[in-house]
This record gives sequence, structure tokens and C-alpha cells, in this order.
Amino acid sequence: MQTSRFQLGLIAFLSLALGVALSSSEAVGYPAAAVSTGSNPIVSSTGTMNLGGSPTDPGVISAPDTHDLVITDILVGLNQNSDYCDAQGEVVLSDEEGNHYARLPVYMSHTDNSHPTVTTYHPSSGVLLPAGRTVSVTWNWVWHQCSTGSYTLRYNLSGYLAQP
Repeated sequence: MQTSRFQLGLIAFLSLALGVALSSSEAVGYPAAAVSTGSNPIVSSTGTMNLGGSPTDPGVISAPDTHDLVITDILVGLNQNSDYCDAQGEVVLSDEEGNHYARLPVYMSHTDNSHPTVTTYHPSSGVLLPAGRTVSVTWNWVWHQCSTGSYTLRYNLSGYLAQP
């Protein structure tokens, strides 16, 4: 059986076409939020509020003008300086324009030999604070047994910077 020139040409053309189809093409990157600010893009802030005073702690944590801030962990604890004073309230994270980013219920109950629990929030996708925004922590009472001045709110916020 002889191979014709047509068959050889067809085989050569198909081989070339297959080679071109399977060869690597130029890599293309698409914009996406990613950790992107050097070796340590972690940002955190902590604070204590005496709840007998102002219920807002302004300017707690900020996203720089160049990056978004993804808040990944929020810890909040309510303490009371005398025994047997239960309380309940809500922590609100909001920016200077009134946008709310998180609302967390905080409960406190005292029974003999128990300690207040810490409210933790670990959102699976994070809480996105856009570039240039600053978050304040505000406390809203639901109810309390003792005077508001005997309660203290402690909080910790942490996250990472990402490209907007």
C-alpha cells in the first residue's frame, strides 16, 4: 500500500493543527480581591468602652485609600464589675456614612461560678470594608439589671488588606 502525497500532506496539516491547538497560550490574569500588600497585610484593633459613657468608639479600624479591608474575626465581651447583673445588647460596626457592616448580639448572664462568654464572629467570606472607610463600634442596650456605668465592653477586630 502506497501513501499518496495528498495523504502525507493531510497528515502533516492535521499534526500541525493539533500541535497549535494543544500548545500553551499567553496567560491572562483577571482582577480579584486577594491578599496583596507585602509580607504582613494583617490589620487588627482592640478597645474597651465604659458603657456608662458614650456608646460609640469612633475610628476603631480603617481601610487605607489604596486597599479594601476584609474583617475576618470579631470578638466582643461584656463585663460587669459587680455580681449577678445580667445584660444584653448589640454591637454595631458602621462607617462614617452610616453604612452597617455587622450587627452582633451580645449576652451576659451571671450564675455562681460562671464567667461571661465572649461573642465571636468568623464570617466565612469576611466583612468587606471598602478602601478609605473607617469603622466605629457602637453599643445598643437591649436590657440591663445594674447601672450602665458598671458594664464594660471589650472588643477585638482583625482582618487583612486586599486589592479593591
